[in-house]
Amino acid sequence: MKRRDFLSSTTVAGSSLLLGGTSLLSGCSTTEKKEEFRLKTNEELNLPPMLDKASDGKALRFGLIGCGGRGTGAALNLLSAGNDLSIVAISDILPDRLELCRTILNDKGKQNITEQNAFLGFDAYKKVLDSNIDAVIIALPSRFHPAAFEAAINAGKHTFVEKPFAVDSPGVRKVMLAARQADQKGLSVVCGTQRRHGKNYIETYKRVASGLIGDIVGGSCYWCIGYEWQTNRKPEWNDAEYMIRNWMYFPFLGGDYTVANLIHNIDVVSWFMGNKAPVHAMGFGAKVHPNIGNKYDFIAVDYVFDNAAHIGGYCRAIEKCSRNIGEFLMGSKGKTNCSDTIWDAEGNEIWKYESQKDENGNTIPEIDHYVREHIDWVTSIRTNKPLNDAHDMARSTLIAILGRDSAYTGLTITWDEIMASDTILGPDITAFGKMDIPLNPPLPGVPISLG
Repeated sequence: MKRRDFLSSTTVAGSSLLLGGTSLLSGCSTTEKKEEFRLKTNEELNLPPMLDKASDGKALRFGLIGCGGRGTGAALNLLSAGNDLSIVAISDILPDRLELCRTILNDKGKQNITEQNAFLGFDAYKKVLDSNIDAVIIALPSRFHPAAFEAAINAGKHTFVEKPFAVDSPGVRKVMLAARQADQKGLSVVCGTQRRHGKNYIETYKRVASGLIGDIVGGSCYWCIGYEWQTNRKPEWNDAEYMIRNWMYFPFLGGDYTVANLIHNIDVVSWFMGNKAPVHAMGFGAKVHPNIGNKYDFIAVDYVFDNAAHIGGYCRAIEKCSRNIGEFLMGSKGKTNCSDTIWDAEGNEIWKYESQKDENGNTIPEIDHYVREHIDWVTSIRTNKPLNDAHDMARSTLIAILGRDSAYTGLTITWDEIMASDTILGPDITAFGKMDIPLNPPLPGVPISLG
């Protein structure tokens, strides 16, 4: 379903505006011709309304599949999104994560999740789906997302899925099929690429989509940080448990930083370019520190689009290096950081996002993007105006996989090639035990071998 169906019962402000109440000027002479700028509406652009709270309606019961830090956080975000929302069933692979999550949700979230509704095991997600729930949050290590999402849609549940959707092309194709089935069933699917739900990003996007910076001709995006969390191995842990507890460091479980983190910024770029996919990509990267896992510590990718626009994608997880998380796009008439500022071609600031102020002139705190995505999700369910972010996240996941596989192989890879790729990273993990997986990072010039 398109977002405009979701918006039909809401009021959308203003359809024709001049930037800052004035005209935009073109040229530099004193006889400049004034160029009107019309800001497109949320409805025209299929954007969600900027609600501060989910629409009221019937009480909704939710399940949680995946009780790690992000899953627990997503559950708390959901509970703060509106009224009459409850989490009644949870599942995880690890017993300590399951119990910690139950404690946090019962204490901090004021829930009443019983031991009988806290399910443990690799197939425990099926028990959550069999519970009396209306919708489910999926926040597992990324490898397990396709199977859980497919099962949730088959069970007829509205679904929130954390990013990324998969770690390889076959996984993406599975979720693409399930996303089409969600459309047919009228189910709402919202994904953890929360910038599409953030007010500052939406307001910036509206101006770019209305033509303020012209055609996008180039840009870059970044996820450059220090080391992520890691968990030292305990003697009693088998290989599978150790890897699952450190899933971000093993591409067959987490997809590498390009897929697990840079996807946020890749998604913004694709969105601002009209939900485009690149024609091809060439990347490089390496593992430079002997830390755990077999993923690269940095990757740089040159994405080329059909208008010959080059977009650089850069991710790095190395301590004591410069940090940068964000996006930057160049247009034929100007440029933007995608989140709150637009400049003209000469570098003059022509628009700046500003938070709302109260009657005393004090800035009103913004609603967190992580909460807004759940506000939009719950509202779409209660108003029976389904959203489906899954198509966009599937595309962005595959763009990230395209860049990663190019870096791992050293080859230029086309979009058609990555769409058709049969490369599956690693074996399935269906039980704890020994894992016969090579721990050396991939080498450019040889086929990917990560299990």
